[in-house]
Amino acid sequence: MLRILLLPSLLLAALMTCAQKGSIVPAPVWKAGERRQVSITEAIRFTMDSVNYNIIKSSSYTLEVLAAAKYDYVLGIRTGTTDLLVKEGELQALLDSTKQDSLKRFLQTWAEGAYKPLEGLQSRFTVTLAGEITAPVDPVGTVEALRPALAKVVKNMGDAVAEFRGIAPAPLPSARVDYLSDSLYAVLVRSQVPELHRLLRVYGTTFPLTGSQKEKVTVKEVRSPLRYQYMDLPAMVEAGLDIVDAKKMTGRTITTYDTDALFTAMTKDKWTTEAKPANLSLVEECVTGFDRNTTWPTSSTSETEFRCGAFRMHITTKTAYEVVR
Repeated sequence: MLRILLLPSLLLAALMTCAQKGSIVPAPVWKAGERRQVSITEAIRFTMDSVNYNIIKSSSYTLEVLAAAKYDYVLGIRTGTTDLLVKEGELQALLDSTKQDSLKRFLQTWAEGAYKPLEGLQSRFTVTLAGEITAPVDPVGTVEALRPALAKVVKNMGDAVAEFRGIAPAPLPSARVDYLSDSLYAVLVRSQVPELHRLLRVYGTTFPLTGSQKEKVTVKEVRSPLRYQYMDLPAMVEAGLDIVDAKKMTGRTITTYDTDALFTAMTKDKWTTEAKPANLSLVEECVTGFDRNTTWPTSSTSETEFRCGAFRMHITTKTAYEVVR
């Protein structure tokens, strides 16, 4: 999403956080060994005509600077806990109360079975001074080392589906378990990318000291609200400052995705084959608190709104960062 800054030293990276031509461009100046505990709460609301469904997801991970070089860093993400709560359902038009309860139990059982065995695993990524994720670095070890945990996830998910369908769980052949484990390994590594983007999107963004600034960009690794899907999409980003002084700043960005490109991606993925809806839109507004002394974010709140015909999804994501000594 953001331009790579080819800077000759970390000192110049620090200077980028100062006003230059009436703007501020945050850049990380981290030391190896620095750690942050990151806590995330997502409130997701689906609306389809008059049917509403609300889900709250809470998760955490530990972020650590494993290595600091001249032009980039190696960041490690160690998976923490994940909880899924189906807070509210208004599905009377589609499901009776028994089926609603069954669906809630399935979602919660599935989430626990999918996330619990993976707690404590670490992914590593190379990150530039502009907040670009350039590559995974030996992510979470090897598949063989993770195979027991991944096999447990496969079993848990199969058991949850069988319970929801009211049938006895059937053991899978070992070759099938290995295949699904390999697939989960790839998903695990890629799923860390959006988590890093929550942290890194403030870096390399130009925040004018007064007013706002718009820029056409290509947003990499977009997590579509439709499904856990990744794609690159063109967008218009408007950036501005709510608060700024010598010690801290609060930056606001509004990302409006190109609807033609969004619809093309949806059609290619066979999510829809109908004509482009007149109200199709995907917009994200994010407010990030930033400590200019430590060059770390302190908190962020984002509001993502997706509309497509009668379908609407709203996601509120709150992220808190705590220093780990």
